[in-house]
Amino acid sequence: MTRSPQIIAICLAVLGEWSVALAQGEPQQFQAIRSVLKENCWDCHSGAEPKAGLDLSKLRTDLRERSVRQRWVSVHDRIAKREMPPSAEALDRAERQALVQSLAAILHDADASEVRSDGRGPMRRLNRDEYQQNLRDILDLPDLDIRDILPEDTEGHLFNKTTAKLDISRVQLTAYLDAADKALRHAIASGVEPPKRMSFRAVGKRLFGAPSTFGEREAMFFAR
Repeated sequence: MTRSPQIIAICLAVLGEWSVALAQGEPQQFQAIRSVLKENCWDCHSGAEPKAGLDLSKLRTDLRERSVRQRWVSVHDRIAKREMPPSAEALDRAERQALVQSLAAILHDADASEVRSDGRGPMRRLNRDEYQQNLRDILDLPDLDIRDILPEDTEGHLFNKTTAKLDISRVQLTAYLDAADKALRHAIASGVEPPKRMSFRAVGKRLFGAPSTFGEREAMFFAR
């Protein structure tokens, strides 16, 4: 579909105003950080083919989004370890320390804000071991075994309780419902009356093949 020059011009104007608004909406600390990065890092990390796929000129600053915040954490760590910029002359010690401290303060404030609003532990679904244990407690079935019905949980940072890895798909939901159905069938009595309780007493006999025994005095009670 062919676009008229007027429509293209209007779109470019809107995008230009939007980009300016984003720049103006950035915290003052981020504006200073961008100034330092532009002077020392944009030669490699901007343009059509930025190194490592990191375009610092387009890296957003909305730290409420976890993926954006994690990207800035990586930038902070690389600068703090003196890995970037690779040349010591590109960023002297005082400038590097100031840049690292500014990034650390902004990232700390973003984390603290998230903790205040959402708590330290974000909500997540139960993994399959926790789901089985909860059904055992709720239905009073200590021997219930429905773990293998559920798909294996994805691990993150060597744990299978990481919120970001415990997604819920259509297959996952179906498996959880099937497991709950099996647990309920197991908990519901099959007849009108509960089955009769059976008990028996087991007595140990012929515990040893020979009439002799072994051990200290504590082992003598095994002998008849």
